This record gives sequence, structure tokens and C-alpha cells, in this order.
Amino acid sequence: MTFTNTAVAAAKQAGAYLLKNFEKTELPEKRMKSQFELVTEFDLEANTQIINTIKANYPDHDILSEETGLANNPGKVKWIVDPLDGTTNFAIRNPVFTVSIAVMHDGKLISGVIYAPVTDDLYVAEKGKGATLNGRTIHVSSTETLKSSIIMYGSSHDQHSALFALKINEHFLNYTFKVRRLGSASLDLAFVAAGRVDACVMAPPSTLWDVAAGVLLIQEAGGKVTDLSGKNWTAPGDQVVASNGLLHAEILQHIKEIQKS
Repeated sequence: MTFTNTAVAAAKQAGAYLLKNFEKTELPEKRMKSQFELVTEFDLEANTQIINTIKANYPDHDILSEETGLANNPGKVKWIVDPLDGTTNFAIRNPVFTVSIAVMHDGKLISGVIYAPVTDDLYVAEKGKGATLNGRTIHVSSTETLKSSIIMYGSSHDQHSALFALKINEHFLNYTFKVRRLGSASLDLAFVAAGRVDACVMAPPSTLWDVAAGVLLIQEAGGKVTDLSGKNWTAPGDQVVASNGLLHAEILQHIKEIQKS
């Protein structure tokens, strides 16, 4: 199996497991990972399933997972895994959650898969081969003016990140058509790649497992991803500004204003 085929298989298997348990009537058992972050038993089981699929095909590869950290092997290939992006949504029966898997070679993204189980939407990107949604080629939007745009934003579980995200929301409400937040960073980025929205600003620090697959999707769909200062995104990149490219410079200028406030 190719890297991408393995990632798709792992994401769909884990997604089917999550969907089955999401549809149960009782709320999932959950525990706090930190003061502001929770984890359910389903994050952990989905993580195990994904890692087992990867190891069955590539036993010597590195695996960086949100739930288990880095399984470090002496190879140049690293898998980046978020078994359940949108855990809080999942835990309260909000259907906006994903499985996100990316592959890096020598520090460069080469494959990315985001799977939304409830809608059965599968986003796939391969370096140099474009991006697809359910097998159909996708491209970023062609929106040219900020006042006509829809901007996504997100944050980490860090309290300072959450406060900065509130500033992003308040500021861009004055300059855009709409501002939205899904509660799943990977899906925010996937929406940019698919042209469903025009840009996404993540209040730092972002984690690699939340954004890696989405970054490649946007790049392969013709968009632009940088840090807050405008430098091209590189791993492990904890700052993410993603757009259709046409709005990028203007968005960065607004971010400078937010940082000064």
C-alpha cells in the first residue's frame, strides 16, 4: 500500500469506529487531559487502531500522535496522527469532528488525509498531485475582497491562545462577510482547501497533528499557508495563517493590528 492508501484506510477504519460510538445514546466517558482539554476512551481506541494499521505496513516509521507522543524510529518518514480532532464536539454530540493523518519525509509534508465520519467526507492530498474531496479535485476559493470573505478561526487549549482567538473573531467581524469557528482545526483548514471558506487564522500555538494534513491540502488546492509574519509555513509550525492566496497579504496586515491591540 502507498502512504496515502494506508492513511485513508486507517482514517476510515477509525472514523467508522468513532461514528458507531457517536451514535450511542449515552454520553462517552471522558477525562481531563489538562485543565482545559479532555480526552475520551474513544480518542485512545481510535489512536490504537490507526497506529496498528500504520505499523502493519510500515513498522520502522516514526509516529507522532496527539494521544501517545512520538514513537521514534530511525527513519526519515514520520506519520502525524490526530485520532479525534474535535473531542469536545464529539463528547457533547456535536457532529463536527475528524480523523487527521499526515505523512512527512525529511521534514516535508508528502501526504495528508482528513476524514469527517458523520458526513462521510474524505479529503486527500499528495505532494505535487493536488487535493480531492471524495475523489473530486478541489481548489481554494476565488474571493478577492476581504469584505466578501468568510474567515475561519481557531485556537489551542492554551488560555492565551483562546483569548487571542477572541480578538481575531472580534476584529474580523468588522472587515469580512462572516467569521466562523467549527471546533476542529483540521476541518477548518479542509474547508479552506475546498473553497467552502476563504481563509483560516489559528491563534498560536497550533499543534502539528491538528494542522499538518490541512496545510498540505491547502497548498495542493492552490492556497497559501504562512506563519503570522508571512513566512512560509514549515514544520513543526505552531503559527498558521491559511487562505486562498488572494486575501493573504491583507489578512496579515489585519493580524498585525490585532497583535498591537
